[in-house]
Amino acid sequence: MSAEKVSPYYNRLTENVPGVIYQFKIDKNGKASIPFANERLKDVFGLSPFEVVSSAEPIFNMVHSHDLKNLFDSIYTSRDQLSDWEYEFRIIKDNQIKWLRGVARPEMLPDKSMVWHGYILDVTKSKNQDDLLIQQLEFQQLIAEILSGFVSLDHDSFNSEIILSLKQLGKFFHSDRSYIFLFTSDLKSVRSTYEWLAEGVSEEKSIAHYIENNRCAWWQDQLMANRIIHIPYLRKLSGPDQIEKSTLLKQKIESLLSIPMFGNGVLKGFLRLDRVKEKGAWTDSQVKQFKVIGEIFSSVFAKFDAEGALRLSEKRYRLLAENARDVIYRVKLYPEIKYDYVSPSVYHLTGYKPEDFYTNPTIHNLLFDRDKQVDSNCVNPSIKSFDKPIICRLLTKGGSLIWCEQRVVCIMNDQNEITAIEGIARNITEQKAFEERLTALNTELKDKKIALENLNQSLEDRIVKEVEKNRGMDQIMALQARQAAIGEMIANIAHQWRQPLNVLSLAVYDIADAYDYGELDKKYIENTVEEMNRVIQEMSKTIDDFRNYFKPDKDKIHFKISRIINNSISFLSPYFDAENVRINKDTPTNITLYGYAGQMEQVITSLLKNAIDSLSNYYEGEREIFIKAQRSENESCIIQVFNNGWSIPEENYSRLFDPYFTTKPEGKGLGLGLYVAKIIIEKNMGGTISFKNTSDGVVFEVQIPYELE
Repeated sequence: MSAEKVSPYYNRLTENVPGVIYQFKIDKNGKASIPFANERLKDVFGLSPFEVVSSAEPIFNMVHSHDLKNLFDSIYTSRDQLSDWEYEFRIIKDNQIKWLRGVARPEMLPDKSMVWHGYILDVTKSKNQDDLLIQQLEFQQLIAEILSGFVSLDHDSFNSEIILSLKQLGKFFHSDRSYIFLFTSDLKSVRSTYEWLAEGVSEEKSIAHYIENNRCAWWQDQLMANRIIHIPYLRKLSGPDQIEKSTLLKQKIESLLSIPMFGNGVLKGFLRLDRVKEKGAWTDSQVKQFKVIGEIFSSVFAKFDAEGALRLSEKRYRLLAENARDVIYRVKLYPEIKYDYVSPSVYHLTGYKPEDFYTNPTIHNLLFDRDKQVDSNCVNPSIKSFDKPIICRLLTKGGSLIWCEQRVVCIMNDQNEITAIEGIARNITEQKAFEERLTALNTELKDKKIALENLNQSLEDRIVKEVEKNRGMDQIMALQARQAAIGEMIANIAHQWRQPLNVLSLAVYDIADAYDYGELDKKYIENTVEEMNRVIQEMSKTIDDFRNYFKPDKDKIHFKISRIINNSISFLSPYFDAENVRINKDTPTNITLYGYAGQMEQVITSLLKNAIDSLSNYYEGEREIFIKAQRSENESCIIQVFNNGWSIPEENYSRLFDPYFTTKPEGKGLGLGLYVAKIIIEKNMGGTISFKNTSDGVVFEVQIPYELE
């Protein structure tokens, strides 16, 4: 086939080949040229074939300076050995580095010139992927080394391990300085500085003074906004950060990369890299990797701070245990009974010192002398848990009997066997005496009510027959009625006090739980004391409210229904937690009522407590209570309390608001909550109270006019 016919086919072929097809020639005088190259030369080098026909110098001028010598060596080796040439090298085009791979076969011409026939491909993409993979593997190894250093880190080796990690970071990211600055809580100064320096680089901690003088507004704004600060060429930096620039230039910094370090949403400090000897940007991949490292360091410092706080907390806990009025103890049961710890307050409870328990593991035989059955439960390894407090009598060293309440937690091993118990013991002798007196008063109240009912049945006949004779009896009846009223009030007080007493009990025992879980700090103690004082005030307020039932001239005030509901929810919050009940509310703050605020709060509390009790035995789903307040069309306020528990049986409809009617087990309630709520709403507030079953549960509804006449 003639050359004229071959040329179009050849040109079409070379145009569609992905790369540069070329001839490279070195004549006998050593001059290099490219006699032929297809149009792909423009795509790769940005040069036309015409520009390199006479000289290959424009191509060589684009080769990276680090690769130029080796490129020539490979060409000369191929020429001298007449071996195939294959080489990868870099060129710089448009300020970007490209990787090329060349393959060619040499041919000696008759005039001793050498010609290579071959092609050149752009392999930048695959080369970058290879470099990225290597970098990722190196980065993973870096993270593994840093994390391994922190696994068994203790307080004494913390600083040295941080410096070692900074050294690894500096070398990995090709930096001359790497350091961590931690701020004080007010962000105005530095509390700790960790710094690594490459050889020959001077230490620069003057930035601490720079922060103290509050001359870094721009810098701190970037950190507070959780922004990465990446300055490839510091000397070219312009903008609102000129003060920082001058300070950084004094530290001989050419380029820097900094990321903020946060803990629990609060800025703690920053991690930074400096380049002093060279300048240049970090790649996007390196910035992302550096951010990951910053998050690791943030977690490490958060853990270190938490452990420090834990050590301080443990010290405070021990001080608290040593000075607590209740007895805190731990008894080891396996392989033998042994008291690991007993707080000093045991002496005030039993008359025995802690040393008596440590030297005599069977001392409980003396303490529980008259309650053997309780003793066996306390130390029996077959018992897996103590769901209720242990109420028992103790025989003190002086020979007196006291009542003691103990909250006990079982410590289990991996085989689910109890190995120890931990608990809190307190003297409840006075409380037991009060309960006994209260029980006696309740019994007396019931007896007097029965006597009063019997007396009323025959009262009319007796008045007709013996008016004069029964004048003295009238006085007795009046006295009995008064006693019955007093007894009923006491019963109501007892009923209302049961909740705050339980709240106080839960609050006290929650201190032990907080101790076990490391939550017992000053703030927790203050909050608990505040809560207990609030409950005590509520108990006192309950007495005042019940006393005020008998005062028709009690003052009325304007009050926000939302405040009343919030008070009741706060009052019952321990019950919501204990019964795992979720409370939802829709209470606008713009609904104001005029009436008896204290009594209204008692009603809301009773309805919420009644809802909690209804859910206590409900196991079919999530327990929820929803309380809502809204305006009605007839100028009144409607309050609804809904719970998603069991429906009210139809046979209880007519008796639900009767006094002393309760569906709770014997001794668990007097049945006065809804009765008292009905009295307050209808007689004192001029409203109505009702209930109904729904497809999802039960709703109680209270309707009260805005203004009472």
